[in-house]
Amino acid sequence: MCRFVIYKGTAPVQLSHLLTRPCHSIINQAFDSRLRLDRRRPINGDGFGVDLGWYDSTYDEELGVQPCIFTSVTPAWNNVNLTRLTEKIKSPLVFAHVRATTAGSLSLDNCHPWQFGKIMVSTHHRIHGCLALMSYSVYAQWRYLRIPEDKEKTAVQDSQWAFALLLSKLPDPNASKFSTEILRQAMLETIADINEMTEAVNATEPSLMNFCVTDGESVIATRYINSRHDEAASLWFSSGTTFSEYADGGHYKMSKMDKRENIILIASEPLTFEKADWMEIRTNHMVVITPKMNLLQVPIIDKYFVRPTDPEWSGRDTDFAAGKARTLQRYSLRLMTLTMPPWFLWSALSSTARLSTVLQILIYLPLTLSTLSTSAFLLLSLLLFGHSLIHGTLTLVWGSSALSVLQVPAHPFLLLVCFNAFSHTANPWLITMASWWGRILHWSSPGFIVLEGMSSLLVSQKLGQVGKELVGEGESYQFGLLIGAAAAYVTSAWWIVASYPTAASSPLSSTLLGAAVTAFVFLTCIGFVLRRTNVIESSGLALFLAYNVWLCGVNEKSAVDTAVE
Repeated sequence: MCRFVIYKGTAPVQLSHLLTRPCHSIINQAFDSRLRLDRRRPINGDGFGVDLGWYDSTYDEELGVQPCIFTSVTPAWNNVNLTRLTEKIKSPLVFAHVRATTAGSLSLDNCHPWQFGKIMVSTHHRIHGCLALMSYSVYAQWRYLRIPEDKEKTAVQDSQWAFALLLSKLPDPNASKFSTEILRQAMLETIADINEMTEAVNATEPSLMNFCVTDGESVIATRYINSRHDEAASLWFSSGTTFSEYADGGHYKMSKMDKRENIILIASEPLTFEKADWMEIRTNHMVVITPKMNLLQVPIIDKYFVRPTDPEWSGRDTDFAAGKARTLQRYSLRLMTLTMPPWFLWSALSSTARLSTVLQILIYLPLTLSTLSTSAFLLLSLLLFGHSLIHGTLTLVWGSSALSVLQVPAHPFLLLVCFNAFSHTANPWLITMASWWGRILHWSSPGFIVLEGMSSLLVSQKLGQVGKELVGEGESYQFGLLIGAAAAYVTSAWWIVASYPTAASSPLSSTLLGAAVTAFVFLTCIGFVLRRTNVIESSGLALFLAYNVWLCGVNEKSAVDTAVE
């Protein structure tokens, strides 16, 4: 049973953060695979291959563009040299592979990943009838493997043969540059040829074909099986801005600070226990990573591709891949849940506490204003601000999730303090404090408006990220999100048109509103061209813009009505 992981990032990563430090790194998976279903083959000890650096940030003419390959037939977890190297080497594109032998012999010549010129390939597969295919196929492709004349072709790994077949599909394997489309087309032709050959030799079982190829700039990965009824070997991906350790014991997670994808990981098995970090690549699909870090998931459409409208869409049989020690999605979620650390329930409790804290603020402040007075409202606001300041400071210093839970009873206590203070004649000092706090809030209102706008942008961005993940779940989600985005666009346009006469009460306000609408349209178009936004984000921003236009009209109307009175 093989395991591989691919890293591509805008910045180099220290290899230890992928291979040795994570508690579920690819080396740990070699002897402790949480998602492995076949326990008859408990250890991946047959060999190890890793790309120690594809290209540096600066090109070195003497070193060239070829990848550096480190291979060993000793157990990956017991290789001291590998551990030392991972602590000292950084690379922006890494292939790591823990292998198990299939067809062919075991030697350093047969260890992944395979390399020819700029091209590097790693696989997690099983091709049935491979020995027959080697004799059936055209021998012109063997020259790419540089196999000695006295070596038997049957001693070659099935993955080596597939690698040679892939190279034969490239217009020029020795080229200094390959486009993403050339690599994608070569991969599709390779899969098509293998399907044709397995049929010709009457292979009795399906072939699992999880391949990954790169030229150092683009990456193409497939999750494929030539069957309409069986499940393919598992393949996952994760993307974000940072991949770092957040807790002792090698617990890593992928963080997303903005919409840009600075890091993309593809793995046979997730490297972390954070389920939200990972999405499973759908069966018979291809993942494409462009040099600009755009991530695309494209279906491999042939006679084995099952559309959502087909009867077979309801579910593929998992028994075949399970028997070949491959990983499966329906079991993975359950097994990953079982391996959740004990603090998972506490984390859920703290998240619930944070939500209830926000709801308390939204309820208590209006309640105080309507029940007591404006001074009581301002005093409660001041007390909540002081409490939040202390809570935020403790969070930065301590960082414990227990603080969120302790915050829940604090707000009702402050509300009782405020009610008690104003249940009779309030202390003049409290009135003065509330008055000064009201003035500070009034002076700070422009800053609050900016923060409100930034918060709305972050909410729209998060909705876009969630929508992007839901699109990958199926066409029904995609259809629903498109309808929702279209409805948001129409609603926003109508809302702006209806509110504009009231909001644009002067030439200046009319000009500012026009500039806001123009900026929204311009930035949205730029975002679509650069592929840095989607319809969910832009429709959310459209609603936010329409709401503010309406709000300007309401405030203007209120001011006019007050003046008339």
